[in-house]
Amino acid sequence: MKEKKEKKPRPVREKRKPSMFMALASVLVLLVIFFFGSLADLAAPPLIAIAVSFVVFIGWYCGYTWEEMESYTAEKIKSAAPAMSVLLAVGFLLGAWMYSGTIPMFIYYGVQLVSEKWILVSAFILCAIFSTCTGTSWGSAATAGIAMMGIATAMPNVNIAAVAGACYTGAIFGDKLSSLSDTTILAALSTKNDIFKHIGHMSKTVIPAAIIGLIIYAIMGIRTEATGSGLPDNTLQLLDTLDTVYNWNIIVLLPLVIVVYGAITKKSSTVVMMISAQRRNYSSVWRFQSGNGGTCKRWFCSSRCRCRRY
Repeated sequence: MKEKKEKKPRPVREKRKPSMFMALASVLVLLVIFFFGSLADLAAPPLIAIAVSFVVFIGWYCGYTWEEMESYTAEKIKSAAPAMSVLLAVGFLLGAWMYSGTIPMFIYYGVQLVSEKWILVSAFILCAIFSTCTGTSWGSAATAGIAMMGIATAMPNVNIAAVAGACYTGAIFGDKLSSLSDTTILAALSTKNDIFKHIGHMSKTVIPAAIIGLIIYAIMGIRTEATGSGLPDNTLQLLDTLDTVYNWNIIVLLPLVIVVYGAITKKSSTVVMMISAQRRNYSSVWRFQSGNGGTCKRWFCSSRCRCRRY
């Protein structure tokens, strides 16, 4: 009888790291695909599929099986899950702060301290405070930055472009050093480092750059001739509207105190933001004024209340 031939086991492919050329090729292919895809007005999902196919080919060429690449992908998605929860909490937090009056209170008192000589420094500091407390550079530029630009447009001797740059750099400064920032959290998670250690390393370059920028802004402001015309009409109208809608008191700052305490004590960012956002259920009680100028007495004001809230 003929002996059955035994099947030879497949040789195990040697795994190796991709070369620098392969890594750069993956990035270039991704950029080229999305560049021409955007010109052709193509949807993003098929473009992503093409780019992923090229990366999978690189992985196969380096000796990795599909199961191994799949497990690595699942591991990275799992590590990014906390960052996704933080992104949801950030949106909830910003909406709650705007609802309760915390952000409008910063704008109301911040813009009244601005002068022509110190508008650049004030724009940087105000946006930096907003960004550090909220963890979002875009949200800070869209709130405090817009308020500062509104003041700058009515000042004839102020460089509008410099004010815009000061607002943007201040927002980026706080975004890099905030434990609530999505990019900071993603960077720490992707490198498997503690977020506060990551912020400490970032501060070594961010803080010196901010000091240099503040010195330049101060010199530019001192050389500016002040006209003494005061705040523009649109800013005065904004302040009057905020003063009419909101009832300013220290309770409005409680959500900010919670976030600052959580950052100092190194508590979980998601938990701190959710607790701070929930505080708006109490601080918003003091937020609105009724139509006759008095404070609404209802502890849980709803859409059926006759005050000016709705």
